[in-house]
Amino acid sequence: MKKQFAQKLLYFVPLFIQVGLIIAVFVVNYLAGTKAGVYRHVYSRRMQYMEGFYNPNSIQWQSLLVACFCIILFILLFSAIKRRMHLFNKVQIALAILLSLFIIIVMNSEFFITMMAYPYIIIVFEIVFAIQLMIVIVLSLKRSKQ
Repeated sequence: MKKQFAQKLLYFVPLFIQVGLIIAVFVVNYLAGTKAGVYRHVYSRRMQYMEGFYNPNSIQWQSLLVACFCIILFILLFSAIKRRMHLFNKVQIALAILLSLFIIIVMNSEFFITMMAYPYIIIVFEIVFAIQLMIVIVLSLKRSKQ
């Protein structure tokens, strides 16, 4: 009983972290439009990130890398369906696929590009995707041990 509770807790903690990060980045974007100090900070960081790691060429490479992860996850999902893995595993893989598709949309959509907190949004969704990938890897390793 304690082991099941601890296991469920280990899956809910990353979920709360992921949801909290996504909510926080949209709050920062909202505050950038209403508070001058937040706007100045977000604007200066946006310019810094857009000249560095999030320049258009780098974003295209990152989109390509995320698309490769998406293809790998699709193969993993079909493998999970074929091996009749537990529904929880399939759902986690499907969530990782949805996150990877959403990252591609965020990186290339004019709607998100025009947002003041655009680099922060990309950073947050990449962190959320990395957490989801870790969950999928842990589940896959756990499955291979059984």
